[in-house]
Amino acid sequence: MANNITTAISRDYVKDIADLNGFEYVAKKGQVTIENDEWKIYLVESDEWKNRKLRVYVEGEESVDFAEAYAMATEESGLRRGVNEAMDKKFDELNRKVVKNQKAVILEAIESVDVVRNLIGSTKFGFWKTAGCSCGCSSGWIADAYSKLKKVQDHTGYELKKNLEAIHIIKK
Repeated sequence: MANNITTAISRDYVKDIADLNGFEYVAKKGQVTIENDEWKIYLVESDEWKNRKLRVYVEGEESVDFAEAYAMATEESGLRRGVNEAMDKKFDELNRKVVKNQKAVILEAIESVDVVRNLIGSTKFGFWKTAGCSCGCSSGWIADAYSKLKKVQDHTGYELKKNLEAIHIIKK
């Protein structure tokens, strides 16, 4: 697998692939969406996103039941980390399952959706709690790639070069 690759694709390419594979294609300022009965993929563009690696966010993974971990919380410890070791271990175990389930969705999307395969199929990616924000409010995956959507035209027909900030993969 290549490290730090740059993948350049055009909106026309995304539209052609979407049409060939039975996806609905919608383009608007800053975002391209392709969707079919099984997947919804958002490609989020930005001209501010320079020299930063592509973010991948996932929804629709198999859910994990955290009830057992929440039941371990006591009035004294609450949900604070470091107070109840058994509860911490249970939350860690369940969070690892969530990450594993999300990775399974990404791998399935790479296999099933040509656009996703062409953007991140040949690169490494890892889970980061701080993928979108340093406070940890938007955890996600960071691909070891710099991707671009090129030949984007604004409303006047002027061609802009846009960087691909993120891919949102939603499995329905």
